[in-house]
Amino acid sequence: MWLVLAAQGDKPDSPGVLSVQLKDAIAKDYKDDPGYKLIPDTGVNVTGLFTGRVGMHGSSHITSFIAFGEEPAAGEFNELLFETIANAKKEKPSD
Repeated sequence: MWLVLAAQGDKPDSPGVLSVQLKDAIAKDYKDDPGYKLIPDTGVNVTGLFTGRVGMHGSSHITSFIAFGEEPAAGEFNELLFETIANAKKEKPSD
C-alpha cells in the first residue's frame, strides 16, 4: 500500500506528486513537533523514502507535512492514516 500526495505544481496543469510505501512510512502528529511552538497548525508529518521529484535526489528519508483543518473529517483521516501505516508494518511481504 502507498500514500500518494498531489499538489498544484509551479505551472498550471502540472501537479507535483510524491508517494511513499506505508510499510516504510513514519507518521507523527504535527502538534508533537518542535516547530509547532513557532507555527501552530494541524496536520501530520510523514517521513519515508518518497518517490517523485524529491525521491530522485537520493535515497535519504524526507518529511512531508500534510495540513489538516479542524473539521471531523480531518480527524478521521488522521486516525485512519496512523492505523493504516501500523497495519502495513504488520503485513508479511508477498513472495
